[in-house]
Amino acid sequence: MNRNTFAQATQKRVILLLTFFTLIGVFAGCKKGDDDPAISFLSRKARLCNKWEVTSGVASFVTSGSHETDLYSSGSNFLLQLNYNSYEGTYYYTIEIKKDGTYSIYKKLDMTYYQDFIYEENGNWYFMSKNKDAGYKNKECVAMQPLSIYDGTGTYTYTNANPNVYDIVELRNKKVVLSGLTRERVTEGSNIDEETVSQNLTLEPAK
Repeated sequence: MNRNTFAQATQKRVILLLTFFTLIGVFAGCKKGDDDPAISFLSRKARLCNKWEVTSGVASFVTSGSHETDLYSSGSNFLLQLNYNSYEGTYYYTIEIKKDGTYSIYKKLDMTYYQDFIYEENGNWYFMSKNKDAGYKNKECVAMQPLSIYDGTGTYTYTNANPNVYDIVELRNKKVVLSGLTRERVTEGSNIDEETVSQNLTLEPAK
């Protein structure tokens, strides 16, 4: 091998190595949550946008006068713990996140010895920017801002509602884990109270 051929071969190797490490850096940069895949060839938006089904999780709703815990488990089994009482049932719970920036939530509870429940929510979603003070990276959290909610009694529309913000604990093509904590005022008649809502949900592609 003459000097020119050797130099050209060496240059090609260097270019290939630089390209390889650049691609590794780009794909590794998609990792935000601790449980995210180390390398993904799909963007965070491409992984998040799907119709998801809640396969397990827990949600709690706490005010000064009540404490409700919703437990979702495999096999669509649902357990409602309301203050000191427990009720069993089944559930169907989906979250569809679309590429056009909209989302929809549908939740149906079929209860035993307690009233059935249907909940629907539609709105806009977006990734949150980096928050150094809170310790969140860019696009590590997703915000869902409702435009309409049906809670079984009526439909309510909103123009500037506070978004529900979720920490994306894990973001894979076939699995998403969301964790959120919100506090908001609730009004019942003349009573004004604060409700604390915490959620931890595991999502898999809807069947």
